[in-house]
Amino acid sequence: MRVRLSPNPLKAMPGTAMGYAGIGDRKERADLIAYLKQANASTKCSKNP
Repeated sequence: MRVRLSPNPLKAMPGTAMGYAGIGDRKERADLIAYLKQANASTKCSKNP
């Protein structure tokens, strides 16, 4: 699974309004991706909602 989070989503999608400003810090972004992968692999994560 490949996860790509833009450090600046407004630049990637001009003309849109977003409440998410992005995560500029590379380590913080990498930590978030690692957390999401771990949470997704958890047996508590339902594959079929």
